[in-house]
Amino acid sequence: MTRGLLALLATLATLAVGAAPARADDLPGVDRLGWPASTRSLAARGRHATIYPAPARRQPIGQLRKDARLAWTDVVAGDRRCPLWLVLAPRGAVCAKDVRPSDDPPLDPALSLGPYADVRGDQVDVFATQADVRAGVPTGTIPGTTFVAIRAKSVKVGGVRYLETDQGYLPERALSMRTPSGWAGFDPTQAPPPAWPFAWAVPARRGEPIDVVAAPARRAAVVEQLAPRTVVAVFEASGRWTRIGADRWVETARLRVARQTAAPAGVAADARWIDVDLDQQVLIAYEGATPVYATMVSTGRKKWRTPIGVYRVREKAERRRMRSPDGARAHWDVAEVPWSMGFRKNFALHGAYWHDGFGTPRSHGCVNLSPADAARLFDFVGPDVPAGWATRATLADDPADLATGTPVRIRDRRHPEPPWRGYHGERTTP
Repeated sequence: MTRGLLALLATLATLAVGAAPARADDLPGVDRLGWPASTRSLAARGRHATIYPAPARRQPIGQLRKDARLAWTDVVAGDRRCPLWLVLAPRGAVCAKDVRPSDDPPLDPALSLGPYADVRGDQVDVFATQADVRAGVPTGTIPGTTFVAIRAKSVKVGGVRYLETDQGYLPERALSMRTPSGWAGFDPTQAPPPAWPFAWAVPARRGEPIDVVAAPARRAAVVEQLAPRTVVAVFEASGRWTRIGADRWVETARLRVARQTAAPAGVAADARWIDVDLDQQVLIAYEGATPVYATMVSTGRKKWRTPIGVYRVREKAERRRMRSPDGARAHWDVAEVPWSMGFRKNFALHGAYWHDGFGTPRSHGCVNLSPADAARLFDFVGPDVPAGWATRATLADDPADLATGTPVRIRDRRHPEPPWRGYHGERTTP
């Protein structure tokens, strides 16, 4: 994990959701709710509480984080399904039956990452409780194409240690621990690259240096070796070779080139938007015409192409379990994928803790980001996620709300100006 990400998480951990009320009198309707006078905030009653755009059980717009504590601005009457609603700031409402009083002040704790593990083998027995482990009675099986989040508890039976995961207890020997990548891109306005366009050097094999030669020829003298992910200027491309300086050439296949580009038609001149170049595996975030973040990504492999088009971010989740859809050609089940930004059904920009191969296609169609990059972009793109919310979705029948989603253009050399598309891939307008 990078120092930048650690600093980000430390900062998030200190953020409170508004000023902490000194007394229950500062919160409206505490007596009406039948809550104690010591109440200082509300919390989800179960794993989460659904947030609606208004005091009515209609299309939800988000979920409250289970460990968050929120203040509220009003209590209003509902109906038989929900007699009382609590109105949140800056928007939304939760049913009083879905939340509980808390004596803690409002708080938005930091999102913790991991630890995570990959399940080894074809099928592994899983146990719901420690008692099931001791009794030797599994409650199911988990296929090997599964990633799990490790919890704090463990139990040892017959010399075998079992770890608690998000799916139950699994034998430790069946788990391969995963460490999230420390890779992160950068803000060109704060750390200007040597030139535009520029490139990251990517080795043919992990960890190997990248040769710089004196001329664009296979047998030219090696004048330097670059460490993986070194940023270099791009001055001239000549087929197989790219010049990065005077008498300094690198194989084009070893470079991931970042080039500035114009916004898609229909994007306002000062709007935020994101460009994903599938050929180069490069993502650039813009404010208007200014690049404000650049990084390498991993998009879909040949059988799992990332869909070309211009989309809007439709939903965001601080963490989300991602599973292969029904009828998929392969199975996957990934726990607690961090900072997901969905732009089309089954496709999202999101953090990936299970690999460090950014700059190379690796996904089942989503745009994989390092955890640090995903955290940065999660805060950058709309719709905004209010403090204490675990998820935020835009309303398909509300054009103004839908327009809060940041445009994401996914293109390649054959489709440099793809059309706008909707959540199901249909052609649409900006």
